[in-house]
Amino acid sequence: MINNRNPASSTPRDLPFPLHRLNTPQVKMWLASESWKREHAARLAEKYRGGVGVLSPTMYLFATIDPRGVITTRLPPYHRFEMHQIANQPEPERCPCGDFFDPEARGPWRVRPEFERGEHHPLCQFDPFAKRTFFKAAVMANDRLDRGETNPQERPDEWLRIREEARAR
Repeated sequence: MINNRNPASSTPRDLPFPLHRLNTPQVKMWLASESWKREHAARLAEKYRGGVGVLSPTMYLFATIDPRGVITTRLPPYHRFEMHQIANQPEPERCPCGDFFDPEARGPWRVRPEFERGEHHPLCQFDPFAKRTFFKAAVMANDRLDRGETNPQERPDEWLRIREEARAR
């Protein structure tokens, strides 16, 4: 399972280091202040002992930091990653997906047993199978609407079933 308590768990297979996403104000500071960049790189090197890749808010890898805190700026073309691959993603307990409305529970996602097991919502950007789940659910819903059915979703737990099928692949 990917989580921010174990940054190495999010490391993509083809990279030797985890990925840390900066937000927009952090990127502005990174570009505007050399001292802030060095200080932030030192903090990241301390947090990620084996080195870390630094991502922009748009998920492009633009720098790497080695274990000693040395910054290496990457050159274009930049490689783009997915949200579920970053090491600094929120735990399910703190993720906004816990507030997504769940028709099956008639309340927020956080009241579901799946949430208690530490799983993000099936359509959360931090779930590695969310993209496949969404596209398959959309195709199935459109097929039902084309057939004239009034309810495009079989039942709310359909997303959970689709995610489990995607996981099994």
